Amino acid sequence: MAGGDAAWGDDDYVLNCAAITGDTLTVSVSYAGGCRAHAFTLVIAASFIGSSQVRLPTVLRHEANGDPCEAFPTESYVFDLALVRARYRAVYGPGPGRVALQLDGVPVDGLVYEFTGRVASLNREARRSVESLRIAAWPGGPYTPPSSQSSVSALHCLTSG
Repeated sequence: MAGGDAAWGDDDYVLNCAAITGDTLTVSVSYAGGCRAHAFTLVIAASFIGSSQVRLPTVLRHEANGDPCEAFPTESYVFDLALVRARYRAVYGPGPGRVALQLDGVPVDGLVYEFTGRVASLNREARRSVESLRIAAWPGGPYTPPSSQSSVSALHCLTSG
C-alpha cells in the first residue's frame, strides 16, 4: 500500500471513532495543534484483497501544516465512499457489494461498506477519479451528503475488546 507518501501527511493523530453510514465514512480524530488548518486524507490501496470477503487496505493520513501549537482538538471528518463503490464495480461487476475497509486501529471487519443496486456508467472524468488513491474529506460540521440516500446519523465509537 502506498500509504507512506509524505505528500499526504505523516503527522500523528488519535483515531477516536469510525463509522460507515450510507456512502460515507466518518472518523473522529484528535491531534496536537490548534493554530493552523489540518487536513486528513483517506488513502486506499490500488487493489482489493480477496473475492468472497473483499477487503481494501486503507490509511488515514494527517497533514498538520507545521502547526506548532499544543492544544488537543477533536474533530470529525466525512469521506465519500462513492469512489470505492465505483472501483469495486469496475473489478467485480455491477450490482450489490460488500467491502471491509482495513484501517489501522479498527478491528478486522469493523468498517464494512455495503451497497446495493446498479448505477449508471461512469463518464471519463469519473473513471479517472476511480483510479485515484486519494479521497478528499469534508471537515466536520455542516455537511451535505452527496445523495438523499447517504446520511451520517451518528458517529458510533468503536471499543477495543
